[in-house]
Amino acid sequence: MTGPERDGLFASIRSDADGSIPLRVAPMLMLGLSILVLVILYVTTA
Repeated sequence: MTGPERDGLFASIRSDADGSIPLRVAPMLMLGLSILVLVILYVTTA
């Protein structure tokens, strides 16, 4: 992948994220869910 292609890809992702809130929230939601699962597993196996 060349530099301009990568920059264009990131620009499109950034504009999509600015245009819609769900795409910005999704990573945080996935992170929160994964942490929650780890905590539940830790508590249930402890």
